Amino acid sequence: MPLPSLATPEFFTKIPSTQKEIKFRPFLVKEEKLLYIALESKNNKDIVNAVKQILHNCILDDIDIDELTSFDFEYLFLQLRGKSVGEVIELIVSHDPEKNDCKHKTPVAVNIEDIKVNVPEKNTKTVELTSDIGIELHYPNIEKLSNVTNIKTDEFDALIDVMASCIKKVYQGDEVITDFSHKEMKDWILTMNKTQRESIYDFIKDMPTITHKIEWTCPACGKDDFVEVRGLQGFFT
Repeated sequence: MPLPSLATPEFFTKIPSTQKEIKFRPFLVKEEKLLYIALESKNNKDIVNAVKQILHNCILDDIDIDELTSFDFEYLFLQLRGKSVGEVIELIVSHDPEKNDCKHKTPVAVNIEDIKVNVPEKNTKTVELTSDIGIELHYPNIEKLSNVTNIKTDEFDALIDVMASCIKKVYQGDEVITDFSHKEMKDWILTMNKTQRESIYDFIKDMPTITHKIEWTCPACGKDDFVEVRGLQGFFT
């Protein structure tokens, strides 16, 4: 006699960047194992690949995981995680050593329902480079951003690579140019002046993010403190 099938509940959420509603199921033991192995490796690319596979397995609608923006990717996984293993994430926080010499580590609980996508007021997707040349931008996916550990300080070549992936269209007068390779776009960015290049950098730097401010009172020194948690790895700490 075969073993009985186990019913799996289904839930709905929305992709933040498009507001498209999608259906998903919680992840199962096989997906939990996949994530555990990736977290044990402490390798950012391994974690991204594991989460990508989990989203592919658990999202029941036909969407291209590779086309999700980084904040869509992170938000959808957190929603999935909440329905799979619980809405509350247990984290350990500590003081910034440059501001407080107390080394106590404090456990805190974060409710996934309180974690939102933060959209900055400055959020334009079109940039005028010259009087007759402009570009239309879109947000990079998580795979591109996983190559840049810190968008403000990482190496130049990695940032150029991310910038090139953000340019969707180039306008020159009435002409719209969309037929270009990634390498052609990287080479084109190298011909820009500092102001033009920084306009793309600003778009990436100011993109929507998954962030959450955690406030606590340290039981050791009695001082109030806070920390802002960002991205997937921040919520796995």
